[in-house]
Amino acid sequence: MLAIVKLLLHLFTVVCLLAGPAHAIINFGLDNSGNTTAPGNGAPWGSVAEVTFFSLNDPRGSAVYLGNRYMITANHVDVNLSGGQVRFEPNGTAYDIDGSFTPVQIASGVDAKIFRLASDPGVPAVKLLDSPIEQVADATFIGWGIGRDPADPVNSLVVNWGATSTQDKRWGDNVLRAATPIAYSVYSFDALVTILGSDVGGGVGANEAAVTTLDSGGGLFQFLNGEWHLIGIATLAEINGTSTYALDTTGLGRGNANYFVRISDYAGEIEGIIPEPSAYAVLAGLFALLLVTRYRARLS
Repeated sequence: MLAIVKLLLHLFTVVCLLAGPAHAIINFGLDNSGNTTAPGNGAPWGSVAEVTFFSLNDPRGSAVYLGNRYMITANHVDVNLSGGQVRFEPNGTAYDIDGSFTPVQIASGVDAKIFRLASDPGVPAVKLLDSPIEQVADATFIGWGIGRDPADPVNSLVVNWGATSTQDKRWGDNVLRAATPIAYSVYSFDALVTILGSDVGGGVGANEAAVTTLDSGGGLFQFLNGEWHLIGIATLAEINGTSTYALDTTGLGRGNANYFVRISDYAGEIEGIIPEPSAYAVLAGLFALLLVTRYRARLS
């Protein structure tokens, strides 16, 4: 297994060498202009953000909004530098990362962490999958990664990654195949896996998604029991620089694999880091009541 894991999407070592504006996913049958608006299936497009440092024009990855100002991303995505921000739409409002909150890795050895924004972005919180009921079926990924090399045609079985100027917010579909233990760098955990090319010519087809640099921290979602759930956080692509959809590079008879932190394994830890919305509501109510009481006292 370790032999096929060749790329940790470590954004600092890749992106700081590249210049260009933050303009993600590579789709098998679409060029870089495809799937840059919300998917029609209802997946939580508006809750996935870009992590960036605007003063440095320096995108770092993707993140998903959990509510109460908290976000989840891959642990290797840098959110600690001064001036860190997120934005939920291209050219949209930038929200500062709260430097007073130390990001928390959700569990030892797991490539995922929680950080906090300085203000409420006013976007919907995602629902976490808290039991391992993921389906071997279509899953929708949303991220802010770089796109394909524009010289490569759509429906190409081997696609080269583009420059940072091809970055955009995109979505794509793929079939969730399995959960498997992986180990790379300092990380070791069970990951959800999607394998490229397993549905070329059928299934999700043109929208089939390959994660790339800057997709790290993006969200993998499934519609389960009548609701969209966050089931994975993008962490790893098998090959650096290209996405292979049909050639047998894995020994599995299919193309490259993509890996995601399995949210159902850590939902309890994540929820333990984030204060309950009810607690905020109670505190806000008590504060409002105190203000009213003091105001009335002054009038009497």
